[in-house]
Amino acid sequence: NRLNQTKNNCHDMKKALEEMGFEVKTRSDLSRTDMIDTFRTFADSVHDGDLVLLYYFGHACHVNGKNVLVPIDDSQIGKNEDLVESDFAIDLGRQVDLLKKSTPSYVLICALDCCRPYFLPEAKSK
Repeated sequence: NRLNQTKNNCHDMKKALEEMGFEVKTRSDLSRTDMIDTFRTFADSVHDGDLVLLYYFGHACHVNGKNVLVPIDDSQIGKNEDLVESDFAIDLGRQVDLLKKSTPSYVLICALDCCRPYFLPEAKSK
């Protein structure tokens, strides 16, 4: 589901980072497929030695030792196990590994600004 305030936060962060000289790419309200495509495109744009800042605003949670990002099409997620044992959510660790391969001498900063707790779709209606 949508978190409208995150768009404002994202805009403010983008402006501040651009003022410091960062090249900034933003995306919002992404489905799982769009999130994966965005991570791949982003990883492909990284060059060895780049300073990479991955700043995520949105739904995420920590389940069974993994940090997972929750896409906008979260209605497919029915229980916590779906977040880590299925293809419905995005495993942040896997995406970070993809970025590390793109830049062996990397500096990677990963910040999560997440809405917690994440309520499963079925719990929201109760």
